[in-house]
Amino acid sequence: MSTAWVVGLIAGVTGLAGSMPPAIRDTIFVTGNERVFGVTTPTGIATPVDGGYRVSGQWGYASGCLHADWGVLGVRFAEGSEGTPKAAFIFFPLDAEGVSIIDTWYVAGVQGSGSNTVRLDDVFIPAHMIFDPTDEARNDWLGADLIEPRDRWIDEVLVPLGVIGPSIGAVEAMADIVTANINRKNVTHWKYPMQSDSEVLLEQLGLARMEVEAAWLHLGRAAAINDVVAQERAVTGHEKARAQADCGYATILMRSAADRLMDIAGSSAFASASPLQRFWRDVSVGTRHAFLNAHASLELYGRIHAGKESNNIQFNYA
Repeated sequence: MSTAWVVGLIAGVTGLAGSMPPAIRDTIFVTGNERVFGVTTPTGIATPVDGGYRVSGQWGYASGCLHADWGVLGVRFAEGSEGTPKAAFIFFPLDAEGVSIIDTWYVAGVQGSGSNTVRLDDVFIPAHMIFDPTDEARNDWLGADLIEPRDRWIDEVLVPLGVIGPSIGAVEAMADIVTANINRKNVTHWKYPMQSDSEVLLEQLGLARMEVEAAWLHLGRAAAINDVVAQERAVTGHEKARAQADCGYATILMRSAADRLMDIAGSSAFASASPLQRFWRDVSVGTRHAFLNAHASLELYGRIHAGKESNNIQFNYA
């Protein structure tokens, strides 16, 4: 799952970089083999100087930073900076002076992703390598160069879907392993030559499979917001919130299925050599990504139905 996590995020962020205005895009992609990682949380500070900005700060959970050539990070602007947006994104080469990676990724799951902390110490960012998503000039450029359907995708849907794939893949792998063993593994201390002789275990396997399939249904409905709805008309705030809730609720279903599958597999599944325990830990960590946050996502859906404002600070559900 760690490999899928890194490949998926680098692919997504590199694709984002490829959709930037020509000044950014052409600076990054020289050979065509460049890889870009990203952290959107604006935890760094950008101070305007001649020709650009000086940026300092630390960004945690930087998945892909060990395998990328470039990065994109969210920044805020120093107090007193006039004529600048409140927050924006900077693009920079990882080998730039003042850029370092701090070894901080010690976690229970997704251990192989190397999602360390990236630090910038007074790094100069040229003005053309900073991107404000609210910039009208950017919108004018996009309107003139609208060549791909993805240019109409909704970020509120795209971002949660961008991090959930490895987790449901891991649960699918768990289900395959448990299913493969159900006709050849006994039930210790109980009168069942094989697990499949127990109707209770068969019912639990069926329920786990149904939970995974239900998660797929919710994710499919969320994906359809971009793949179908956004191609035909503007997406409503209710649809955005529902898609976010779809992703959050899918994580509840996935974790439930993972726990159920471990119950069927038994205590031997928790051995360090067992891939089941690794998948179980990975799912436990991966499904708790901030962009998924099951309970806050479900609260958002309730707030939309109750006519209250969004509880999400990053995306617009109006």
